[in-house]
Amino acid sequence: MKIAELIYQPEGRRLEFKESIPIVADLARTIVAFANDSGGDLYIGIRNEPRELTGVHEDILFKLEEQISNIINDQCYPIIVPNISFQSVDDKHFIHIHIYRGSNLPYYIKSKGISGGTYIRVGSSNRLANAEIIAELERQKRNISFDSELLFDQLVEHLNIATFKTQYCDKSGEKWHDSILRKLDLIKEFQGTWLPTNALALFSDGDLRKRFFPYAKIECARFKGISSEEFIDQKTIDVNIAFQAEEAYEFVLRHINKGASVKGVYTSSHWEYPIKAIREALRNAVVHRDYSLSGKDIKVAIYDDMVEITSPGLLLPSIDFNELDARQSDIRNKIIAPVFKKMGVIDQWGNGLKLIADELKGYPQIDFKWFEKGLQFQLQFIKKNNKQKKKKFKLQPELEVVFQPELQPEIQPSWQPELQPELKPELQPELQSKVQPELQPEFQPELQPELQPELQPELQQDWQPELQTELQSKVQPELQPELQPELQQDWQPELQTELQSKVQPEVQTELQREVQTELQSKVQPELQPELQPELQIKIQPDIQLYLLQEPQPKFKIKQQQEFKPVLQPELQSGLKSELLPESLINLVLKALNENLLTSKEISEKLGQKEISGQLRKVIRKLHGDGLVEQSIPEKPNHPYQKHKLTQLGLQFLKNGNKK
Repeated sequence: MKIAELIYQPEGRRLEFKESIPIVADLARTIVAFANDSGGDLYIGIRNEPRELTGVHEDILFKLEEQISNIINDQCYPIIVPNISFQSVDDKHFIHIHIYRGSNLPYYIKSKGISGGTYIRVGSSNRLANAEIIAELERQKRNISFDSELLFDQLVEHLNIATFKTQYCDKSGEKWHDSILRKLDLIKEFQGTWLPTNALALFSDGDLRKRFFPYAKIECARFKGISSEEFIDQKTIDVNIAFQAEEAYEFVLRHINKGASVKGVYTSSHWEYPIKAIREALRNAVVHRDYSLSGKDIKVAIYDDMVEITSPGLLLPSIDFNELDARQSDIRNKIIAPVFKKMGVIDQWGNGLKLIADELKGYPQIDFKWFEKGLQFQLQFIKKNNKQKKKKFKLQPELEVVFQPELQPEIQPSWQPELQPELKPELQPELQSKVQPELQPEFQPELQPELQPELQPELQQDWQPELQTELQSKVQPELQPELQPELQQDWQPELQTELQSKVQPEVQTELQREVQTELQSKVQPELQPELQPELQIKIQPDIQLYLLQEPQPKFKIKQQQEFKPVLQPELQSGLKSELLPESLINLVLKALNENLLTSKEISEKLGQKEISGQLRKVIRKLHGDGLVEQSIPEKPNHPYQKHKLTQLGLQFLKNGNKK
């Protein structure tokens, strides 16, 4: 894949991007996780959020290669041999580290041992493996499966396999005899005694199967609407695994629609979903699920717009669901799968995925999606014509939350009577569809129907500038005629700037005055009178930027009352984050007060998985205000570059923490 295409791929199970070389522990975890799973590619010199090819300085490429090789050799065990190469695009260099799937599983970090240092890849993150996963990795090393392991202290006579015998003979056409269990490896000899395997227990009925495998079942549900809040019907399929797929399939057919069309004198029926593909997905869920994972069962969920099937266990490393037509075949359960083949459920030729692909071609109105969520694999069959309805249904309540009754009287009179007549009727729905989704993500968490008092100061700073920009850019009284058709077709980003410049100054002034009056009336009445002028002076545009970067869940009144003007004049004009003692700024300064840290180390101290864009902005701002400086200023791109507090930063931190 070309780097131009690669840079737009999301991070995932086999792909990770780093702007600079990670700290030793992070790099070791990623390498170990790739080796334990299906391998992977790590690129250094490409920022993940936002995605950008930042590059690595050419002078340090070979030094970084040696450093990476030493970390992998010193930290990881058994030995992992990476493939490290240098690549460049537009004179920007980056490092590509390819890790192959290991054969000497499990791989772990030496210093932590197997139990505390074995990591696996789950989505785009590295997860510490528990005892069950470590045991599965060891089975993979020995090329055995969980279903082939013996149930010790249990005899074959203890299992009730009467219904399995009947089903097997009926589907396979064979006459039952005791040697069948041995031929299928459902029983194995151990110290002169024939013992049942986990597979035979799963094919049995009775209390023993439920005691050893309580989650070897399928939970089926038909929900009302497009959410899982209300059941219409549900069923637990707790029979032996030979019957589970068929019963789940019958449940699905009972809750999806079947239509009919007439062509000439003939009537043909047609299901609303590709039922052959769903049946194959249910078979695969039973045959290929990971039975070693306790606490997880198969789930079949039916909504108005979708059928969803979730099965425990990730995809096997050799299977790629993006290539459904490729006749891929691999087996997790080496005993169960041949039994189902004998019974005619699967063919082990990889035709199952191709069958799904072929069936979907006859259903252009159905979207097929698959996901790996946690340690589970999920398939979705989604109706395309329900997407718009679903989006509209979800967004409308959120719009009502954003524009609360308390705010509507102040906002609407500012622009509706004068400007709304200028808008063509067909443009008004377009405005609503544009304003509505753009306001949701930022303001939905902060606004509640009651507009609680402690949120008002934050509300004042958080949504006022954004809302003004939205209203000014969307509602224009003087729209030029030549812009109207293009505006109605699509709100292109390049038009928004031009439209904003055409808003009448008096409309902007009136709108700003109305909104500011409303917001000031919401400020906490408990604030002491002598603090009001000081508070207004201190909330300058630059401090608003800080507050927007780190919104606080509650505005602490007591700490506001105790605030005193103790900062030097040069600090008061640029940094007022003492109003929010636990803001991201203070947290970064406190972290740097303890030690010199890299950006990655700061993010870890703050409990972040990756360096967020918000944290990057704060660090750049602190450098710009002279509170933080680089440990090696003469070499800004040095791989060991760290951040440290200046004397000004120490003074700010000290004064900001005074009671």
